[in-house]
Amino acid sequence: KEEKTAMVNEKRSLESELEQQRKHLETQHASEKVKMNLAFKEEIEAIKNEYAANIATKDEQLRVAEATARQMYHKKQELTKDLEKSMLKVTSESANTAKVNEENKILLEEKNKLSRELIEAKSALEILQKHVQNIEKEK
Repeated sequence: KEEKTAMVNEKRSLESELEQQRKHLETQHASEKVKMNLAFKEEIEAIKNEYAANIATKDEQLRVAEATARQMYHKKQELTKDLEKSMLKVTSESANTAKVNEENKILLEEKNKLSRELIEAKSALEILQKHVQNIEKEK
């Protein structure tokens, strides 16, 4: 009977030790699982922060690109206005040149006409002078 009791006590002792080892392993496993979860959460947080930084960088690049595009658009508008003013000035100057050329043409025609009339008047004067001379000779 004592032997049986000793065996039962040893069995219980072994079962108790086995239970303690099982609990220790479960605790160790749970602890490792918690550590892994924390590491995973930290990694996810680092990825989120990196992603947020990339988005902020891209947003800033987009803002800079938009500002540059606006500046270029306004500069184009200014250059277009300047070009239109220059074109109007050239058109106006061309019109003025054409007007002056037309006026010069009219003046040249008038000069030529007056030159012909002067030649005709000289010719008539010469004829009259000869006629006067002839009349005086006859006297």
